[in-house]
Amino acid sequence: MGLASVVVTAVVVAVVGAALMRVLERHTERAWAVWVAVAGSVLVVSLTGPLGAATLGAGVCLALLHLTVGAVVIGGLWRSRRRGVA
Repeated sequence: MGLASVVVTAVVVAVVGAALMRVLERHTERAWAVWVAVAGSVLVVSLTGPLGAATLGAGVCLALLHLTVGAVVIGGLWRSRRRGVA
C-alpha cells in the first residue's frame, strides 16, 4: 500500500466520520458521545488489520499508523465541532 492510498483512505474515513457526526447532531442530543463510541469501535476493529502483518515491525508500524489517523480524525472533528465548523 503506497502513500497515496493511505492518504486517500484517511481522507475518506474523515469525511465519512464528519458526515456521521452531522447526521447524529440532527437526530440526538448526545451526538458527540455516540460518535466517539462509534469512532472508538471503528478504531479498535481497524487495529485487527495489523495483526496479519508479515513481521512484528510492520505490524507495529501499521498499528501506529491506524492510531495516528484515529487521533487526527477524532481530534480534528472535536476541534471543528467546538468552532462550529463540522
